[in-house]
Amino acid sequence: MAFIKINSILKKRGQNEVRIIPAAVNGARIKVLVGSCAHCAKLRDNVVAAMKQANIPEAELETISDLVKITRMGIITTPALIVDGKLLCCGKVLSVEELLPLLDGVLAEQPEEGVPQFLVLHLMGAHEDFKRRYPASFA
Repeated sequence: MAFIKINSILKKRGQNEVRIIPAAVNGARIKVLVGSCAHCAKLRDNVVAAMKQANIPEAELETISDLVKITRMGIITTPALIVDGKLLCCGKVLSVEELLPLLDGVLAEQPEEGVPQFLVLHLMGAHEDFKRRYPASFA
């Protein structure tokens, strides 16, 4: 549902799709990419205000000001907003009212406290032959 809202907002601005930034998938879910100008500071302030209104913890926010890191992500215009690896805003300062629908899905997708999480990590080629992993009685 949140993805549909994001697409409709971006289409109003003349963009057809949400751009995925692979380098921004890890870490905090909300990333604000800023330079040193007043517009960048304003977007960051608006994001913090929208997060407070939506009861999203500030631990979910990462501010990136290293221009080398920003350009490695493929972003050439700041300020920029990335949520869950998706570039939602680039080169524009969004108001708190515009940010609230974009941040709507962040809390909805968070696991509840105390709910066990299951993570499978399989590294191809990182283990030896199956027959030698366990005693012969297990085969």
